[in-house]
Amino acid sequence: MEQVNRIRELFARKDLVTGAHVRSQDPCMAELTANVGYDIVWIENEHSFLDKCNTNLHVMAAQAGGAAAVVRVAWNDPVLVKPVLE
Repeated sequence: MEQVNRIRELFARKDLVTGAHVRSQDPCMAELTANVGYDIVWIENEHSFLDKCNTNLHVMAAQAGGAAAVVRVAWNDPVLVKPVLE
């Protein structure tokens, strides 16, 4: 939640917010992306083969690196959205 509040503050100040797109199976890529200074890590689930476990690992890795995680789900179906929100 700390990362989300930081993003909100950046938006409120109209500062530049940077992000990167991650499709890799390896959660280290999300942490690396966060560690190099991106504010947001976009975790791609629509055009990748990430399952629920890998998605959760990417979210944790992005947060460990100091970035907010944004997950793109494959479809606006509650069956796909709810596990990401949990």
